[in-house]
Amino acid sequence: SKILPVKCTDDSYATGQVIAALDGIRYAADMRAKVINCSFGAAADPNGVQAYQAVVDYAYAKGALVVAASGNFSINNDQTPHFPANLKGVLSVGASTSQDSAAGFSHYGVSVKVYAPGVNILTTQLGAGYVSNSVSGTSFSAPITAGVAALVWAMHPGWTPDQVAMQIRATADNLKVPSAAYAPYFHKRVNAYRAVNLNKTFDGSAITTL
Repeated sequence: SKILPVKCTDDSYATGQVIAALDGIRYAADMRAKVINCSFGAAADPNGVQAYQAVVDYAYAKGALVVAASGNFSINNDQTPHFPANLKGVLSVGASTSQDSAAGFSHYGVSVKVYAPGVNILTTQLGAGYVSNSVSGTSFSAPITAGVAALVWAMHPGWTPDQVAMQIRATADNLKVPSAAYAPYFHKRVNAYRAVNLNKTFDGSAITTL
């Protein structure tokens, strides 16, 4: 897979600049990216939600799957809408732990479509090489899932974004949950091996589940 890094803000990135990422999503779609990872997000002004949805719809029309971090909230604030993850058609990803439980800080609920590792992640840091066992968040879960989406698409190049997203969800493994509040919702962790090796097919109505 080829990677297209897209810089949407200046070096003094602030939450208030999240809206600038809309241009980044549109640009990636125009450059024919098949999977667009969004490890960012925030609560959106109600007047901005339509703009977010329009850009996601634009990317989808171009054949791209938008994958987004579900957001990091305390249990008491878990239902606060988080964009772009909360939008229709986005594969929203929560964080799981190494004990295969949903992370207590992770957003959960009807908008979260799948989980991926997001606690104590080995990653790179500017000027510091690799950093391990010190970084956590759904921002790490989303790109792991985006990578799995790329693997699935490599195996099934004719599939739609819906089919790729549903393949990931249908082949995911069950998670434990930190509280009963999670019980009514989908809580499964991505399984790259199963996503690539199990043959699943879905019709065009799959988008209604995202």
